[in-house]
Amino acid sequence: HVDREGDFYGYALLENFRADKMSVCLAPYVPFVGIGDPDIWLSVSGGPFTSIDPAEMKFIGWEDGVFSAWGHCGPCANGSVRFMAKVAKWECSDPEPLYGDFTTETWRKLYVRINDNPESRYRYVADGTAFRDDSDFDRFKKNYEATVFNHSDSMLVVWCFRDKTEFLQEDEWNRLDLPVQERI
Repeated sequence: HVDREGDFYGYALLENFRADKMSVCLAPYVPFVGIGDPDIWLSVSGGPFTSIDPAEMKFIGWEDGVFSAWGHCGPCANGSVRFMAKVAKWECSDPEPLYGDFTTETWRKLYVRINDNPESRYRYVADGTAFRDDSDFDRFKKNYEATVFNHSDSMLVVWCFRDKTEFLQEDEWNRLDLPVQERI
């Protein structure tokens, strides 16, 4: 599931059908299942939860899902069993995304606060990073090919490339047939 703000939830779980909508837990723990009358029941926790129109869902295949069930003694310490079962996999995106095709599945999203305090060391502050001035922030935007959206008067939403570190042997590095770019 991809929500309106571009946040990707790769393991969202269809919990229940309620009033013409599917109740969906976006970040579930392993759900418990059991046999009820007349159907199988599912108990999921985690969150947050949202509702989705089933007509907006697209079937994309099958995958293994993990579930828990209580043993013969019912709910008690060390009394559950985990198992895997094939489950249908669906995808759904909110119909009116705020940031176009940007999603956290493939992009890094930063909420960047604009600091107007002239006494501060940093003009822009984000989770895990900060920029001293406009030129520092402009260099980051260029290096990470960032796209910037205004969230409010004092907040920006920045979509950019993610960092990924991979270690390669020297001979493997030398065999790469890729263009070289230097950035500062």
